Amino acid sequence: MTDPTPIPLPDSPRRRPSADRARRRALGPALVAHFAKSLDKVETALAETDDTRMVHDARKAIKEYRALLRLLDGAGPRAARRAAAEAARQLSAARDRQACRDALADLSGAGDLDSDLATAVVTDLGEDAPAQSDRPHHAAILRDWLTGARARHAEGLDAAARAADVMAGLQKGYAKARKADDFSTAERVHDLRKRVITHRYQMSFVSALTGGPGKRRAGRAQALRDILGAYQDIETLRAGLPGMAADGDRGDAVRRAAAARQETLATLARRKHARLFHRKPKAFAARLARKLAKAPLRRPDAAAG
Repeated sequence: MTDPTPIPLPDSPRRRPSADRARRRALGPALVAHFAKSLDKVETALAETDDTRMVHDARKAIKEYRALLRLLDGAGPRAARRAAAEAARQLSAARDRQACRDALADLSGAGDLDSDLATAVVTDLGEDAPAQSDRPHHAAILRDWLTGARARHAEGLDAAARAADVMAGLQKGYAKARKADDFSTAERVHDLRKRVITHRYQMSFVSALTGGPGKRRAGRAQALRDILGAYQDIETLRAGLPGMAADGDRGDAVRRAAAARQETLATLARRKHARLFHRKPKAFAARLARKLAKAPLRRPDAAAG
């Protein structure tokens, strides 16, 4: 990682721009570089010979890309987000089975479900189809989407990013994650998880640009995302039980364990959410702007490297 170096910006003929204004002007070019970095990660994933690894790395990069797109307003960014979401959806067919395995491991590890029973239900899940059989199909989906995404950036998305009020986008992402504090249903928790993921990637963007501010918050958001992800995996397991051999008494035992574990996870998530999002959105944005005003910014190409 290169050392942070100030980004040279043209001075106004009448007055020198403030540190805050200078950094706001630097965020757009840096965002363009980070878009390119996210798309390059998908390109790198395509070189993976293992389909499971390729899909995992590509879906992760697409999540990052979609989070960055949310820093922009307008029809173009919205269309780009929809296209990215559709590509990711087509790659997720085998995700539910793995989510069930992860949920059973969590229930067993937390002591809510007997380990022998968890192992038996894992057996009920069966084996995945050979991973390599889907690789050509998945690779084709990714290549088609990647070609379209790069074209969108060349045709206007990059220009929109350079002109965007990125700080306003960061505040909006924070506000949406802060507002989604309803844990009453699995659907609400899932919505919160998506918003926390967006905030986490946006803070990672800030951290990469500054080498400091945003890093700790990104880590805390990731910790909350992990809890919410475990909750969602259990919900996927509960939904899949009627189609497994694990119905009847075995299924009832899993459901009881799942309900107890989800209650614990929701309590943990509620506490972390309250601490992470205790500031009002304007106060959060003002505090972040002050930190950015003091931090030397990396050049966009270095920050994205």
